[in-house]
Amino acid sequence: MITKELAPHVMVELGLKTVDMLLLQLFIRRTGTLLRHQKKRGILRSIKGPQHGRFDLWDIKGGFGTAMQACR
Repeated sequence: MITKELAPHVMVELGLKTVDMLLLQLFIRRTGTLLRHQKKRGILRSIKGPQHGRFDLWDIKGGFGTAMQACR
């Protein structure tokens, strides 16, 4: 999944409404920051997805399969 797809899930888990576009943009940035932080810690990795252009797909290192497999 890309950050834009993950952010609404984070908002729902926090009980926030995803229809507020300004809040959604804020959570896209915050989610991206959190994902990059976990990448630096070695927990996540980002993969360039051919279907998503400049956006990275996120995968848990050592997880069950890769994000690339999930896109197929």
